[in-house]
Amino acid sequence: MINIENFLAEKNIDYEYDVSAEKLSTYKGGGIVKLVISPNDHNINESLAIVRDFPHYFLGNGSNTLIDDYGFDGVVVCTKNLNTIVRDNNEFTVGAGTLIPYLNAYLERLNLSGLERLSGIPASLGGACVMNAGAYGIEICEFIKEITCYDLATQRELTIGAKDIAFSYRSSGDSFKNAFIKSVKLTGFTQGYDASLSRALREKRRNSQPNKPSLGSVFKSTTLPAGYLIDKCGLKGTRAKCAQISPTHANFIVNNGGGSASDYLTLLAIARDTVKRRFGITLTPEIKILTNRKEIWEFTTQ
Repeated sequence: MINIENFLAEKNIDYEYDVSAEKLSTYKGGGIVKLVISPNDHNINESLAIVRDFPHYFLGNGSNTLIDDYGFDGVVVCTKNLNTIVRDNNEFTVGAGTLIPYLNAYLERLNLSGLERLSGIPASLGGACVMNAGAYGIEICEFIKEITCYDLATQRELTIGAKDIAFSYRSSGDSFKNAFIKSVKLTGFTQGYDASLSRALREKRRNSQPNKPSLGSVFKSTTLPAGYLIDKCGLKGTRAKCAQISPTHANFIVNNGGGSASDYLTLLAIARDTVKRRFGITLTPEIKILTNRKEIWEFTTQ
């Protein structure tokens, strides 16, 4: 097998060993990732061709990824260096690592409207596409023309039109199960950026959501908002050591300082099981979990 460290150095690919979850996840808790690589536009295909031989995970801003306390012994491919934006009239080819707030600010400078309602989401564009991120009545899929990705199985780059992607509520199905999103072509913007709307919704988000480290919404909403159901069960403020179901918004689990992934998962289970007993509704987690342990994947998908 190829020596990955020699390969990364030869190809000038940024890498780091033994990286703490505090640097990778917005929850700021969890274990250690053995190797994190951050390729750029010039070496991304070569990077992906080699990591397919190792356990791997693709990471954007880490805003919905919980890293197991036992860590991850594979390779995390971080998109942070894939952040270019190329304009062609009213279409924009945007790197997968571009943060949604940065993209929104870029469109504001061009006086182009469309993403104001998503401006407070702290995700990278690639992650937002995989999860079909949405807020206040719109979803990112409404602005996607096509997505360019790298298929690890065939080691080929391919471009997929939006109509061929299985977008649904907070999901893109299995469209990117074996593929890494490199860039996204966005379109559908109109003249007249609504700065007052963007500011108002960001302020609403600040007032209604906790300001402590978290992974955003824990569960997808069903016929009723997940936060409403958890709140009705009287679980706001419930603690598991250093983690807590937020007193501000019941669908957030926050890290009060020193919170572990186990603390988070304990509260996730309490919320899910209590809502099931009281309302007969099974809540589905929105979060992803990075782990070596099969039982942890099964735990969050029961």
